[in-house]
Amino acid sequence: MFGSIGGDSVFDEMLKRKDVQKMFDDICRSECYYNKKMNKSLDYQLFTDIEEILFLFYDALFKYKILIGEMDYFQEYLEQVDKLIRKIDNFKDIRSGISRILTRICVTKLGEKDLNCPRVREKVIKYIHDVYIKNGYYIHGFATVYTNAIKEEGFASENYTNIYPKFIKVQNILNKHGYGFVLDKDFASREIVLTDSFVMGCYYSVNAPMYFYKLLCKNEFVTKKNQVDCYLRNDYKTCYNNLSKMCNKMKLRDREKQVFFDAFNSEWQLLRKEKSKISLLLVPRSLIDQEVGDYHDYLDEETPLVTIVDKMLNMNSNVKYTGYIDVRNIEFVELDYFKALKNCKKIEDTVYDKTAQIEFDEYAFSNDYGKVSMLLLMGSLFITLGVIITIVNVLGEI
Repeated sequence: MFGSIGGDSVFDEMLKRKDVQKMFDDICRSECYYNKKMNKSLDYQLFTDIEEILFLFYDALFKYKILIGEMDYFQEYLEQVDKLIRKIDNFKDIRSGISRILTRICVTKLGEKDLNCPRVREKVIKYIHDVYIKNGYYIHGFATVYTNAIKEEGFASENYTNIYPKFIKVQNILNKHGYGFVLDKDFASREIVLTDSFVMGCYYSVNAPMYFYKLLCKNEFVTKKNQVDCYLRNDYKTCYNNLSKMCNKMKLRDREKQVFFDAFNSEWQLLRKEKSKISLLLVPRSLIDQEVGDYHDYLDEETPLVTIVDKMLNMNSNVKYTGYIDVRNIEFVELDYFKALKNCKKIEDTVYDKTAQIEFDEYAFSNDYGKVSMLLLMGSLFITLGVIITIVNVLGEI
């Protein structure tokens, strides 16, 4: 099994199926699945090669679970989704195709046949609005390391174990040098973001926390593909070098660089990304938003039913939330992602090997006169020693 959703046998049943697992493997290994035209994707600037198509696959399963539930139509649905992903060359059309398939299954599930009949159109739109929007979910993607704490204590916005004081120091240095926009984070705020998009929930989870990802990969100093997606691949070495190049281009002093690398290493150890999955919590919309609108808002005789359904299923809106959510009102989803990266032919050789020796950027700690600070160099050596000791300990447990 490559994923689970707490307390939901329908979703677990789908994930355990051999045909679903086979499609997961095919998506990871075959270029006809993941090698699409990125300039026609939903948000192509956000995603790497395999990432968006894998998230769309998970999204297709999630939508079936919410809208249909019963497994009577699932085999045919999966076959149609498989054909879409293999044969269509851009993500937007794949997404629309999935909505079209779900529309037809909903019509059948409701005991109807004619998609063009006004009565059937209204019946389908009301059903989808009630099930997927009114009584559906908001989604929050978070770092896997926090799962147990949320399951034990419930979810309190921005109540994670964190090292914010260190990043506030980083932010102060960025502000001083005119790069305050890099982190784009108010560390004093208690707000978190909930989304109605399963795809974006996955994106937020694998890049969590977003301010850390932006610092390492999503800024003007990082341009090459293997540098942009190194955080997703748990590639410590490239993330480290990205940060060192950023520090050099900003012409930071050694003591300022030390602040950056202290925060970097502390956060990396905290997250334990090598154990990460796509981690999502699902919260009933009714707990968050009392104004979900009415299905009549979507009734439009001039617009094809499948177009209306596509709009309803792919609104991609965010809601800021501050407060506490009892664990009894949360469903947890865990899905494989890092395994997919390791299986992907295109990038399997670039996934970071934890047993390899870390090669630090020789320019990471050059001082104002171009010489190496011995104190900071010793710090780097101690970090390397710590990694080696960790590896020895892990090997000793096997």
